[in-house]
Formats: sequence, C-alpha cells, structure tokens
Amino acid sequence: MALSRPGQVYAASVILLGFAAIVQCLWQLLQVPVGSQWLVLAVLTLISGSASIKLPGVHVSISISEAFVFTAVLLYGPEAGTLTVALDALVISFWIARRRPETVRALFNISAPALSVWLSANLFFRTSGIAPLVAHPASLNEILPSLILFALTYFGINSWLIAFVVAFEQRQK
Repeated sequence: MALSRPGQVYAASVILLGFAAIVQCLWQLLQVPVGSQWLVLAVLTLISGSASIKLPGVHVSISISEAFVFTAVLLYGPEAGTLTVALDALVISFWIARRRPETVRALFNISAPALSVWLSANLFFRTSGIAPLVAHPASLNEILPSLILFALTYFGINSWLIAFVVAFEQRQK
C-alpha cells in the first residue's frame, strides 16, 4: 500500500483506534464473559466470510458474514461483535496476504471493520437503552429505530474508512 504522508497518518490512526477497540473488547470479555455461545456466531461468520452479494447497478458487494456479526452484537454486545468481525477480517487478510503480502493493508483491513462495529454497536446500545438481547430480550418495535441507526452507521463508517484509504492510495480526491 503506497500512501502519501497524510495517507500513512490516516491509516496508522485507523489501525491504532481499531486495535484499541479490539483490545478493549477482549479485556471486557475476559472480565465479564458472555459465555462461549457467541463463538458459534464467530464460526458462522468465518465460514460465510467469503460469500458475498453483489448489489445491482453499483460496484458494491456485501458479505453475508455481516449478518452474523450483527447478530453477535445484538445478542452479546459490542465486545462480542467487534471480536467476531476482527476474526473474520483476520482470516480474510490471510487469504489476501497469500496473493499480496502487505502488513499495513492487513492491519488496516482488520482495524477498519472492528472500529466500525465497535462505534456503531455502542451507539446502538446507547440509543436503544437496552442491554444485549441474550440477557434482556426486547421486541423488534423497541429496537427497530436503533437497529436501523446501527446498520446505517456501521456501513457508513466502514465505507468512509475504506474510501479514504483507497483515495490516499490512488492519490484521488
């Protein structure tokens, strides 16, 4: 990844913040475990990570694995969702590294989705006023506005983080 100086600062900032979120989530789960059930969602995320759906009319595809990441967030909280997406990104980074080994790219690709999930999941729980659903079930009507905000925030932040690094890499506005 050939980045200008501002691009390097940007990528380093995303990597630092993303790994800070991952470490905080790992620490939190070690302090207050949610049980091993969320690992089933992590495994399903890893299995489905290579499957994607192409959106018609635009050059965008979304991964099916994100459904399991969202489920991990809703059921077990931001920490489980963040670690789930980080594991998925780690596996995908290993696949990409076999074709194009670049440490900064791999670290960025792990950090950006983790940071996106962490920020949007925390926003979801703050705006909804509920706890993770595995412990405190809630109706769809209670969470729907916050769920929509969560999805839009996640895709917006993740797209923004990636678009900016691509712009820096390609020297585009």
